[in-house]
This record gives sequence, C-alpha cells and structure tokens, in this order.
Amino acid sequence: MHRGYVLLLLCGLIGSLTSGFAQDCSVELRGRVMDRHENIPLEGALIVLEENQVYTYSDARGLFVLESLCAGNYTLRISHPSCDDYTKQLSLQTDLDETFFLEHHITALNEIIVEEQKRQKNTETTPEVVLQGNELERFSGQSLGDALSQVSGVTTLKTGNVIVKPVIHGMFGARVALVSEGVRVNDQEWGADHAPTVDLNAVEQISVIKGAATLRYGGDTPGGVIVMQKGKPFLKDTLYGHLLSSASANGRGGAMTGSLVKGFANGNYVKGQATIKKRGDAQAPAYNLSNTGWTEAAMSMQWGRNQFLKGWEVNYSFFQNTIGILRAAHVGNVEDLERALRSEVPLRIDPFTYTIAAPKQQSQHHNAKFYYFKRWAADTKLEVHYNFQWNQREEFDIRRGEDRNKAAIDLQLMTQNLAAYLAWTGAESMAYTAGIQAELQDNFSNPDTGVKRLIPDYLKYTLASYTTARYQPDNSLTIDAGLRLDWTLMDAQKYYDINEWEQRGYDNRYSQFEVRRLSTQLLTRPKFEFLNWAFSTGVRSQWNPVFETTLNYNLSQRAPNAAELFSDGLHHALATIEYGSLDLKKEIAHKVLLNSTYIKEGLNLNLTPYLSWVNDFILLEPAGFEQTIRGAFPYYHYKGVDAQFVGVDFEMQWRVHPQISLLQQTNWVRAKEAKTQIDLIHIPPLSAHQKLVFVHPQKKGWKWEIYNTQVASQRFFPDNNFTYQFIENGQLTTKTIDISTPPNGYSLWGSSLVLQWDLEGQRSIQLQCIVDNLANTTYRSYLNRLRFYADEMGRNIQVLIKYSL
Repeated sequence: MHRGYVLLLLCGLIGSLTSGFAQDCSVELRGRVMDRHENIPLEGALIVLEENQVYTYSDARGLFVLESLCAGNYTLRISHPSCDDYTKQLSLQTDLDETFFLEHHITALNEIIVEEQKRQKNTETTPEVVLQGNELERFSGQSLGDALSQVSGVTTLKTGNVIVKPVIHGMFGARVALVSEGVRVNDQEWGADHAPTVDLNAVEQISVIKGAATLRYGGDTPGGVIVMQKGKPFLKDTLYGHLLSSASANGRGGAMTGSLVKGFANGNYVKGQATIKKRGDAQAPAYNLSNTGWTEAAMSMQWGRNQFLKGWEVNYSFFQNTIGILRAAHVGNVEDLERALRSEVPLRIDPFTYTIAAPKQQSQHHNAKFYYFKRWAADTKLEVHYNFQWNQREEFDIRRGEDRNKAAIDLQLMTQNLAAYLAWTGAESMAYTAGIQAELQDNFSNPDTGVKRLIPDYLKYTLASYTTARYQPDNSLTIDAGLRLDWTLMDAQKYYDINEWEQRGYDNRYSQFEVRRLSTQLLTRPKFEFLNWAFSTGVRSQWNPVFETTLNYNLSQRAPNAAELFSDGLHHALATIEYGSLDLKKEIAHKVLLNSTYIKEGLNLNLTPYLSWVNDFILLEPAGFEQTIRGAFPYYHYKGVDAQFVGVDFEMQWRVHPQISLLQQTNWVRAKEAKTQIDLIHIPPLSAHQKLVFVHPQKKGWKWEIYNTQVASQRFFPDNNFTYQFIENGQLTTKTIDISTPPNGYSLWGSSLVLQWDLEGQRSIQLQCIVDNLANTTYRSYLNRLRFYADEMGRNIQVLIKYSL
C-alpha cells in the first residue's frame, strides 16, 4: 500500500471518528468497474472518494465495496492503467450499488497472460470461456480445433491428424458457428472433413460460448459459438509486433508467424500479419502415416481509425492449405476393408516424405470486411458491417491418365453479408440491442472435374432480424432475453439419375422441381423456403461474493444445408459415399444449461449440467458398402431423428501454493434417438484432463506444466455393422464388417516449459518447449473418421521462440 495513501486513509478515518457521533456512518457503496469497449470487468481499478480519501481496488470481477461511510455528498474518482480517469458526483444517503464504465484500450505492448477463466463476456447468462496468450501461442503450429480442445466441454472430430473440427456438447459442423471479427465464417463447414479455414495466429483471443445465446451471430447454433477477436491498438503513436517461430519433431516441420502494428495518436492504425506452416508425414509410434503432410499459408491486413465516438476499419485476410489424406484409407474393395479392420498396421506404409499426393484436399479462403461504428453520448452505439467471402475447396482422388492432376471435387462458394446493429441503454437498469442482416450465397460446383458432382449449384438468400434486452438492477442479478427471425430460400439446380429419382418416390412428392429429362438424367430445380425462430433467455444470480449461478434456455431452429439435402456421390477426402435427402425437415432444438461457479481463496469450481432435445436432428450415418469403379467405399446417408442430449462439464482450478496450481476438467455427454433409444454416432466418450502448473517465484513468465488426458472407451454407440459375402478358399463366405465398435480408452501425458527474458524497453524473448504424448502411447480415437486404418500420431516435441518488440 502506498505510504501517501496510508496517511490519507488515517486522516480520513480520524475525520470519520470525530464526526461519527453526529451523523449516520453506516452507508455502503458497492459497484462494478467495466470496460466500455469490451464490456468486461476491470481488475485493479483504484476507487477513491476525494473528500475523505477512502479508497479500495476492484477485484477480478470488477467488484468493489466501500463500507462505513458517512451520509453526504462525495466526488468519486476511478482510475485504471490505460484508461481515462472517471469522475462522478455522488449523494450517499442510503446504500448504493452501481456499475461504472471506463474507456479502456487493450495493450499489446505488455503481453497479457490470462488463464482460461478470465472472461471477456459476449453474453451474461451463458457459460463462456476465453483463450488467449500462451494458451493460444502453444498451438501456433497446429490447428484451431487443437487449441479449442483445451476448453472444458469441447472435443474434436478428426479426419486424420490435421483436419480437426470442434465439437461442443456433442454437436459439430453447422451447429457450431465460427465468428471472426464480428462476421460468421462461411467456408463449406458442412463436411466432417472440412476444417475451419482460419489462421489461429491472426487472433489474440478466442471465446467459446456453450449455447445459442448469442443471437447476433445466428439462431441455428445449438452447439455453441466460437468468437475470434484481434487486439486493439493504443490511441497514441506506437509501433509494436512480434515474430514467433516453431519446430515440430513429428512431421519434421515447423511454422513461422509475425505481426506488426503501427498506431497513431489520432486513432488511425495499420496492421499486417502473415503465417506459413509445413510438415511432412506424421509418425505413429510404430510406423509412418503415409501421405499425411500438410502446408498452410495465411496473411491479413487491417487499416482503420479507432476512437471512442466513432471509428472504421477495412480488413482483408487470405488463407490457403493443402492436406494429404492417409493413403491407406482408400481401399479397393470390401475384402481390403475387412483386412484393414483386422490389421494392426495400415495396408500401405511408404517412407517419410514431404510430398503431398492424392488423395488430398486444397482450400483457399478470401475474406474482406468494412466496419463502421458511431456512438451518441455514452449509451448508444451503431455498427454497420459489409463482408465479402470467397471460398474454394478442391478434393483430389487417385486418378489415372490425363485427369490424374485434376480435382474430383471443385466447389466455389461466394458469400456477401450486410448487417447493422444498434445497442442502447434505457431507464431502470435496462439495456437493449437490435440488428438486421441480409446475406447472399452463390455456390458453384465445377462440372469440368469429369466426376459426378457431390454438391450442386445453388443460390441461398437469407434475411434476419433480432433483438435482445437485459435487466441488471444491481451487480448480483442479471436477466436477459432475445428473439431472432431468419427467412431462408435455397434455390438449387441438380441432375438426378431417373431411376434413383423414381425409386425414392421423388417423382410423386417433388414433381414441381422437374425441369427436363436428358436420356437417363433428370434436371431438377429444387426450391426450399424456411422461416426459423430463435429465442434465448437466462438469469444470473450472485448469491454471495463467492457463489454465482446462471440458468439459460435456448430455442434454435436450423434449416438443412446443401450437403444434407443434395449430397450424391463419393466424398473423396473421407473415402465415403454420401447421399442426401429432400425429405429432411428443419431442426428444432431446445437446450437448458445450469452453470454454478464457486470462487474463494484460490479455489475455483465450475459445474455445468445441460440438457438438449432436438426434433428432426439430422445425422450422417453409415448404411453399408458400395463398389464403384474407383474402389469400394462405405456409404452414408443423411436422415432426421428426434434426439436427446444430456451431459455435464466440471472444472476445478486450485491454487495449492502461490507458485503451484492444479487444473482438473471432466466432460461427459450422451445422445440417443428419442423413439428407439439407440445411441447416436460420433458422440464424445467420457474424458478427463488434469494439469499441474509450477510458476517461478522470481522469474517473470517462467512456468512448467505437466498434464494428462484420459479418454474412456465409448460404451454407448449404434450398431452400424453390415454383412458381405466373400469368395474364400473357393467357398462363398458371409462375414460381418464391424465399423461400429469403438477402440479402447487411452491415457496421454504431456509437459511444457515456458521461459521469458525481458530486454531493453518493451522487447522480450520467450521460449516454449512442449512434449505431447510423452510416453509415445499407441492408441486410436473414436472421434477420428480414419481410425479403421491407422493409429494416432505418436510423441511430438515442439519448440517455440517468440520475439516481441
């Protein structure tokens, strides 16, 4: 405590004692200090009453309390690093509880290292977790899905080792929205093998919202929303940046990323960022995983003006990658699949190489955005966004002759989005938001591939509006609610085999879609119109300074996407044949979450049980095996069922000692068809994660971690096995092809070491050494679509070096 403040406090106390006999000195001032820009609590703000110099500091939640005050008039002053001082005249006659907003600019000159539970809230009543700092940088050479798997309640669905999609509470794909800089990313996210086309190194913070409460980004996300944000520069002349380089032993590759930011005192700023990554074949503990190399290149540029009353930004980003698909996953016939399922090693193992051959996939994504905002007074803000995205996805099969270098699937998706949002505060602790959105999508499926198109050409039109309201009478209670309406029109053109069209009964139910017959093909123009509602409401209650609960209910409706309606052919990256259905209806999902948090004296406990029930839940399920001229492949079909999800997330953070912390996470979810009680496919099994952290008592930024992940064998799964007849030893033999039974559970250990050296000025060097799968454990994951053909990646040693200026 500063000596001057001690003396002033003593003087204030003496003054209070001498006047205490004459007036009421039991008044209490409670409050919360918040960042006006980000709506997050500000920790460490100094709160002072000028008249008697009584003061205190805000805690991690931004809360403070001043007790035993005498009734009267006071001048309140609040100050915080990088903020303008806040001053307000108060008349304290009775107890007062109020929220105070400061204009705060996030600094990137001194790196903010924040643990997961430091919250930058997008919603007040829905569970939300934030990742930033070292938690993101350690995955610099990996994928977004790998980073998100550190969050309690989030797992990953994989296709090999590189293609990773986040799964939140058992849901993935179109049910989980990915938002970058306030705009939803549109990149053919419907595929289980379609990893997000975003650069993890371009963002400084990722928020994971477990639920559909953020109606601003859509009403069709019962799984949750992933919000990625970049830092904001100072309102002063400054230049800062960083260069981060990483090397990986498994795959013999590495990554390099860097950024540079120039800020000006008038609020103007410019920022550039770039990333490159390259790896060769991954290694399982016992063999090489042939054709699993990958490359990635990305860049982004920002130019804008950021002031309190108004600002604008022009943003452009580019992303490109090439990913090899395990060569052994492409089998020639059912006998080969049966042999692959029985074999402990892949049917094909080649020497290590950096060459990426077919089967492979290539993606590129362009994203351009213009953003403008304006404030009126301090309680009204208007935002306008225009966004253009262009995504191309190519999948290469093993082909011969002139077509060997030609993509078998070539999809090009163009998206334009225009949106406006308004936020304002009303009387009696009320706050409101409203928004309108218009979107156009144009998907082109290149016919020059020479292969039957998996997804047809289509146009998709969307109009949406939403509104929310929040009531917060004091810091212990928040009630919010929101409503959203989406109108969607899907207009497609697709060729069907006439026999298939008639066998499915489409000629009777959808004759209005028929355009003309061409030999054995029928040209159709399916049009589907959907009107979807979404509703969210929740309440947050802080019962006492250490215990808080939130209860949230979400209603979301999701129209079937183009893949679910129209898929018709071989999906090369997954080595599966997929069939959509025109009979699918929109999903209607209800979700209830109860989140309880206890924080006291270094102990943080968080428990989140949840329940979802979904009418007409759309799933992709195996239905057998099909022989084609390109080989034999499992075939899957989309169908709708009524489904029930129930699960729980538990997390504990315990500061055992000032330098020692323990983290424990446990996640469980089960999903079943409501009518048959059959378990759903690709639901994460029970898992637990433990981490022990040691922080150096004197060395800033030095810490060592050891962690363990345990995943049980999935006991609840559907039986999708099928029988097939073989000629074996001259005899016709019937065998069961087991594609249902999950692999055994496993336990993985890892460790990391972080060292940091501060140099002259704001410069610093940081070194991270990370070892994953420390024991080189051999295992297979139930949530890897290629688990039938090979083991998971073995031990991986990474070294990261970061230079900040």
